[in-house]
Order: sequence, then structure tokens, then C-alpha cells
Amino acid sequence: MIDSTFSERGWAWTGKIIEKSVSCLTSVYFTEMRMVNNDDYQNEGSHLLLFLCPFDHHLDFKLNHHLWWGKMYRSAELKPEWRTPSTEDIDMALEAIGLAADCVSKIDRLLEEGSFGDNVWSNEFCRALSVIDKVLRGSYNLIAEIEAHKTGGVPAES
Repeated sequence: MIDSTFSERGWAWTGKIIEKSVSCLTSVYFTEMRMVNNDDYQNEGSHLLLFLCPFDHHLDFKLNHHLWWGKMYRSAELKPEWRTPSTEDIDMALEAIGLAADCVSKIDRLLEEGSFGDNVWSNEFCRALSVIDKVLRGSYNLIAEIEAHKTGGVPAES
């Protein structure tokens, strides 16, 4: 796909696809973005509803979600579910990062060739630089934590 684009729009959008793919494959984020914890959402006849409506023990969240509007959670009550990258995701991201290594060798070859200013040369050069730029922009989540660099501070309570 990278070598098939001959216009600026084509290689710019191809680079953005690479950037977003690497970023999404290596990101950590919430799997659910609901206003309540998943167990409250799945629970039928929750304790909150029993407190608000003690006369009806068959209420569930999906039918009476308006009773939860504005519910405040303490930080200890939150139960976030995280999406973390699997080894397959990281392997696929590293394959995409390998595209940058191919483009570096292409840039080296183009610089040794020396036909500067030619339209074909400029297109190849800009395309390769775009891929390298977008791969680097998408790989910001691959920074490893180094325990030796962590000094001071207090561990967070959980």
C-alpha cells in the first residue's frame, strides 16, 4: 500500500493509517464507558433500587436506569475494566514499526543515488519520510517502564 501511492494525499493518508494502527494496537484504555460499574449494570434488582423503591424487588438497571443518574462513586468503589495489548497486538505493532526500518534503508539508497530534485525521487523520499514520521508518532505507547528510574514517591492506595 505504501509503494502504491503517488500523490501527497495518498502517502499522507497511508501514513495516518499506519500511525493509528500502531497507536490502537498498543494503547491501554477502558473497555466500558458506562456511568455505573459493570456489576451494577448487569445486576437485576440492585440494592440501590431496593433502597429507592422498596416496594418492588424486580426492578433492574436496564429498565430503571434513570434512578442511577447522578450517582457518585467513591474512588474505592470504582471497578474499571482495562483493555491491555496482547502479545499478538504488540507483535503486529512491531511488524508495522518494521516498515520504518525498510523506509530508512530506502532513504539511504535514495541519498546515495543522488538524483535530487527529480519528481520520482522526491515522491519516493517524501513517502519514506512520511512513513517514518507516522510510525514514530504512533509508537508512543511502547515506552517501557524502567524500575531503576523510579525514585521517591509514595505507592498509591488501591
